[in-house]
Amino acid sequence: MTRNRRRPVEMLASTIVILWILLCVQSLSFSQPIIIDHTCTDLTKVPEYWINQAKAMFRISYGHTSHGSQIVTGMNLLKGQAGSLYWFDHDGTDNGLSFHDCNLSGDLGNPDRVTWAARTRELLDAPGNNRNMIMWSWCGQVSGASEEDINTYLGLMNDLEQEYPDVSFVYMTGHLDGTSEAGNLNLRNNQIRNYCIRNGKILFDFADIESYDPSGSYFLNRGANDGCGYDGGNWADEWCSAHPGECAQCSCAHSRCLNCQLKGRAFWWMIARIAGWIPDEDVSIDIKANGQDGPLIVSHDTPVSVTVSLHPGSYDGPSVDWWIAACVNSIWYSFIFPTGWSYGVNLCGQAPLFDLSPFEVFNTPLPRGHYALYFAVDDDADGIPDVTWLDAVEIQVQ
Repeated sequence: MTRNRRRPVEMLASTIVILWILLCVQSLSFSQPIIIDHTCTDLTKVPEYWINQAKAMFRISYGHTSHGSQIVTGMNLLKGQAGSLYWFDHDGTDNGLSFHDCNLSGDLGNPDRVTWAARTRELLDAPGNNRNMIMWSWCGQVSGASEEDINTYLGLMNDLEQEYPDVSFVYMTGHLDGTSEAGNLNLRNNQIRNYCIRNGKILFDFADIESYDPSGSYFLNRGANDGCGYDGGNWADEWCSAHPGECAQCSCAHSRCLNCQLKGRAFWWMIARIAGWIPDEDVSIDIKANGQDGPLIVSHDTPVSVTVSLHPGSYDGPSVDWWIAACVNSIWYSFIFPTGWSYGVNLCGQAPLFDLSPFEVFNTPLPRGHYALYFAVDDDADGIPDVTWLDAVEIQVQ
């Protein structure tokens, strides 16, 4: 490299400066995780097109014991007749979803905290395997888990994702146990949530769905448990009494039928999201390198084009925090508007969200090395990187 040649981050900085000047204030962000929680149970919002797309795209295996069966019970409530919208069976016949229930034995903590990963590999490596989505649930093991135990779970899941890049893996939280917000269960569930949010994972938030009734009333701070009980009664019983005709009748393991009903709905919302559906009210952000989500591997003489896009959905809030960061060969830089790049992670600027079509922010060959480009936006404009919407792309230049 010649002495006066600009470093890659300097080239990136100059390009982003131009973009900010052209668009006044830039919104770039970091690829969103898919978090399925109590807000994801109204299937009237999910277009039939995306349910059908999900059924055509995915072949799912689900490992669970009794608590995990709540999702399947809820799915059966929606199933209907062969060929109906929410139809599923083993082989995906009659335009249904191919769903293998319990062909993975045990759960995330049974017989121990690691066997499930080996069983997943055995399934995916088996001759003739065609599964492209894996789900595992907990029974009660998160309640007694340590931080290290959950790190083991997260690490094993991430390893599987790296080994099987064409398979979607669904993370889960553990069911409620009545220990409220300060209990170990909630601490460990938050550990799982934070990891999934920061690393763009798919999370079925089992515990969050149990923490709210369908009207949005919150019960975790009142000792809610897996049976929908809390310190003042049972939220499922109370809601069903107040809304006659809206609750199904079923046998729901350890719980009330309404809990299973909500989780079955959330399952279909989840696979529609994984298939590509973006709810109208959601903020959608994206960054691509040479048209790919990455990781991208290129030679040092190949131009790298980086594009970003953002759709604010129905978000109509005030100014938000924007963050632009680059990790270049293990060194972190941040772009601060309008002064440019500096070491560390620093606030780029504050501005409202706006609709941004794919816009090229970088197009040039890069020297050999590893590049990670990050874009993040958070809706709490406080100068602290507690990001709400995220995307990232990795580039390896050889």
